[in-house]
Formats: sequence, C-alpha cells, structure tokens
Amino acid sequence: MASDPSTATVVGTAAPGLALLKTASPSSVTAAGRTITYSYVVVNTGNATLTALSVADTVFSGTGAPPAAVCPVTTLAPGASTTCTGTYETTQADVDAGSVVNTAVASGTPPTGPPVASAASTVTVTIAAAPSLELLKTALPAVVTTAGQAVTYSYTVVNTGNATLTGVGVADTVFSGTGAPPVATCPVTTLAPGATTTCTGTYTVTQADINEGSIVNTATATGTPPTGLPVTSDPPSTATVAVTAAPGLALLKTASPATVAAAGRLITYSYLVVNTGNATLTGVGVADTVFSGTGTPPVVTCPVTTLDPRDSTTCTGTYTVTQADIDAGTIVNTATASGTPPTGPAVASAASTATVAVTAAPGLSLLKTAFPSAVEVAGETVTYSYAVVNTGNATLTALSVTDTAFSGTGAPPVVTCPVTTLAPQASTTCTGTYETTQADVDAGSIVNTARASGSPPTGPAVASAPSTATITTDPAPSLALLKTVSPSSVTAAGRMVTYSYLVVNTGNATLTALSVADTVFSGTGTPPVVTCPVTTLAPQASTTCTGTYVTTQADVDAGAVVNTAVASGTPPEGPRVASAASTATVTIAAAPSLALLKTAFPSAVVAAGQTVTYSYAVGPGRIARCTP
Repeated sequence: MASDPSTATVVGTAAPGLALLKTASPSSVTAAGRTITYSYVVVNTGNATLTALSVADTVFSGTGAPPAAVCPVTTLAPGASTTCTGTYETTQADVDAGSVVNTAVASGTPPTGPPVASAASTVTVTIAAAPSLELLKTALPAVVTTAGQAVTYSYTVVNTGNATLTGVGVADTVFSGTGAPPVATCPVTTLAPGATTTCTGTYTVTQADINEGSIVNTATATGTPPTGLPVTSDPPSTATVAVTAAPGLALLKTASPATVAAAGRLITYSYLVVNTGNATLTGVGVADTVFSGTGTPPVVTCPVTTLDPRDSTTCTGTYTVTQADIDAGTIVNTATASGTPPTGPAVASAASTATVAVTAAPGLSLLKTAFPSAVEVAGETVTYSYAVVNTGNATLTALSVTDTAFSGTGAPPVVTCPVTTLAPQASTTCTGTYETTQADVDAGSIVNTARASGSPPTGPAVASAPSTATITTDPAPSLALLKTVSPSSVTAAGRMVTYSYLVVNTGNATLTALSVADTVFSGTGTPPVVTCPVTTLAPQASTTCTGTYVTTQADVDAGAVVNTAVASGTPPEGPRVASAASTATVTIAAAPSLALLKTAFPSAVVAAGQTVTYSYAVGPGRIARCTP
C-alpha cells in the first residue's frame, strides 16, 4: 500500500527521518501452522537519502522462528518508500497464547551522522480460541456371562479444538454397575489440538449386574484451555456391556436311609439345589413330580429361596414308610427344582430320582395247640388252634395251614382261617377239629405237626417252621368179669354145667390176647376148658367165653362146685391187666338114697354047669322094689 504523496521542504539543516507501518496478513488465524505475511512499509521522511535500509523486529511474541524482513531496496531518497516483507508460521504456543504480537523498527544511514530509526510499528495477529474435546468410550469384552469378570473400559480422548488442553481427564457421569465404578487413568493429561490419548479403567462385574442384564457406562472428557473455562466433550460417550442370560439349576436328590425294612420308618429326603447359571434365582423351590409312596408325600422346605450363581442350598422333606410301600418293594421319588431369574420365565432343573429299596424279609411263625391236651377215650373231639403270626416285613396273602405229619387214624382236621391276609406283626388263629379213634387211644398219643404258608408281594411263598401239638392218652386198661353157671344147681353127679364168662373191657385201651383162667375150682372132675369167641376187645366191648363141666359124685358129696375165674388181656402198652375174680357156685342139694339094679349074665342058660354072673349096680337114687 502506498501513501499519498507528501512533500517536505528541507531548508538548510539535514534532518534525516524514517516512518514505518507494519501490517500482517491475515490479521487473524485459528490454528497453528498458518503462514502470516508481515509487510513493513518504510518511508524516508527526512531530507537526506538513507542507505543500508533495514527492518528489525524488536518485540515478537511468536514462539516459532521469527520472520526475516526482506526489503526490495535498501536505499531510499527522501520521500521514497519501500515495502519489506517477512513470513511467519504460527505455532501451537502462539494459538494457545491467543495472539502473535510483532513490533518492528526501520533504520537507515544518512550521508552524514548516525543511523536514524523509525518509530516502532506494531501489528497483532489475533487467534480466536476454539477449544473442544471428543470422547469415544468402548468396553472389552462387550458381552459378559458371569459375575467376577473384568471389563476394561477404554476412553479415547481427541482434542478437536485449536488450543492445547491441560488437565485432561475422564469422568463417568452415568454408571449402572453396582460394584465399585471404574477409575479411569490417562497416560497423558495434556493434549495438543488433534492429539489423542486413551484412558482406561477396569470394572469387576457383580451378580447384580448380571441380573440386571446389562451395564451402561456414560462418560465425558474434560480439559482446560490456555485461557477461559474448562471444556467438556459433548456429546457424552456411552459403552453398554451386554449380559448373555443363561439361568440354570441342578438338583441332586438323595434319601437316608437308602434301605428300609419295615413300615413306620422315617426317610429323610435331601434335595441339593445348585444355581448352575449366571443369574440370581429367586423363589427357589423343589417339587416331587413322581412319588410311588402310598403315604403322605414329603413336604419339602428350603432354608433359602434365593440363590446366586454357583450357590447351593439343601432342601429337606421327610416321609413315613407304609406297609404298602414295603409290599411294593421300592419307594421311588423324582423331583425337580425351579427358580425365577431376574428376567424371563422360570427355569427348572433336570429331574433327579432317589429310590429307597426295601429289604424283603417275609416270615411266618406258627404255634399249634390242642384242647384238650389229653384224652381218655375214643370219640372225644379235639380242637386244634393254629396261631399264625406274620413275623416278616411284608404283607402275606393266601395264608393257609397244612398238617404235614398226623399220627391220628381218623379223618384229619380240616383247617380254616378267619383271614387269609396278614400285615406284618398281625396274627390270626386258624382252627380244625378231630375226633379221636380207639387206635389213637391205643397209640398213647396223637402227634400233629403243621406248617403255615403265605405269599409275599414278590418272590416265592414263605413257610413257617413246623409246630407240633401232641395229645396224650392216659392208658387205663381194665377188665371186668362176670362168671355164671347154668344150671346153677344140680342134684346128681354126671350133670353137665355150662360156665359163662362175660368179659367186658372197662378201660380205654383195646385189649388183645384175651383169656379167662379158673383160679379156684373145687370140682373134682376135669376142669372146664374156657373158650372165647374173640380175643380182642375194644373199650366197652364184651364177649362171653364158655366152658363145661360134668359133676362128679365127689362134687355131689361136697354139696357144691365153686369156680373162681379171672379174665386178662394185653393193652397196647404196658403189662397185661386182669379183671377182678368172679365166682360161680353150682349148688347140689343133699338127697341121700340108694338104688340097686341087679342083673345076670347070661340072662338064660342051657346047660348045667354054666356060670351066671350077677351084677349089682348100687347108686344114689330111689330104692327100686323088686318083685319076684
């Protein structure tokens, strides 16, 4: 630029002078690296030509290489001017300073005297401050599945303004995590325009975060420009860590004891519930889905109903075994556990089964008794009682009692039982009757051995040990004898009398080898020979034995024939028994008299000299009168 012409008239004295006008183009910049062209208009305002013209910056606030002013001419006649120029590249420090102030002075040498200098001329290049920041927040990993995982947050901070920022930092403004928030650290805290830094912070995932389903973290970056208030990145940057929901439960069901043998036993079921997923479960419970028990099912109680991942609890329930369970042979119990995650439907475990085995031990006992326990005669009725007790642990059906050995000779007893099903420890009394026979009495005892049997729910039938009832007979063998004679009186020798021996078995045992013997006999003739039509007599049976005798004169003379006899027989056991003696007396009434019977032989003769024999038969009787 050139000024209007100016004319100075120097009169007389030399008066050298210079004027300087310094300008800058552009007069304002916005960033480092911009080139400023300084123009130095130098005017020789004196009256002497000036040589060795130069321009020098006397004050320069720029932090870069100062501009070197170059003048197209270095000699100026009075009134002449020249424009020197110099360039300067702004630095960030200049930007941060807000301006570049440059003051210069022009100088030249007159023909005589010292150099002259212009007044100083200053130009200021302004730099408009525009501090700004941007933030990009990221998280690694972007998806988590379990509590305890570490998430690393990265905060990439960029100085998008034109001013260097100091005290650069990052702050989380929104954080949904429930643990200790991440503390961000930055490797550098001063950022030139366009520079970046990555700050980091770590966070440990909590179970509450998993339950929530995500972790939201919003942050801003701040920095302080050389002048003015601190700046904050806008908009904020958010990183969301997603949670892959995988709720799960496991159940292990056990029973104690694992084996039972009787009804009434208490089984304790334990349900170990484990949260195998990554979400906290609430409302945790256990339900039996299959239960073969016939009693009241176990009521399951859990000490806690909220389980964090990998936590566990043991729920319990009790059950009292029934007889039907024992009879079934096993008790099968299947259960599932369930719980509700923070979101979504309830989850259930796989089924777990506990089977309680039953130790089968069926058993029977039998006690056989007889009433009366002793008999004396045939025809008595004996009642057998069979007390049957189920001594095992299983219900028995089709109960029956069978005589396995029976010495009786009559029709065996028919056993009847009022019930044919017995629960363990239950009992019943079966009965049967028997009528004794004479052979039983003769045998001395009736031995009856029986066994009870029944069918358990599974397996073969079971039988009791044998039980024997023995009925004794009290042998009381005896005989009675009644001896009679017919006729009971005679009047002469030579009469035949018949003796009758009525023999009665008055005991309770059959007698064999029956015989009758005369123990006293006053007859003088041949004693009677006794014969019996039967020689075996059952109790109360009788027989009449007989024998004959012909009286003699001695008997007549004696006036009576006395005959005493005893009957005897052999019982089944023991020595022979004999009756009391029985006597029969044949009386002979005394009637003394003589009778003569005379005879001659031969009764006729034919010649003299023959011998005639006379016979005189004399005997008791009437006297026969002979007539010539």
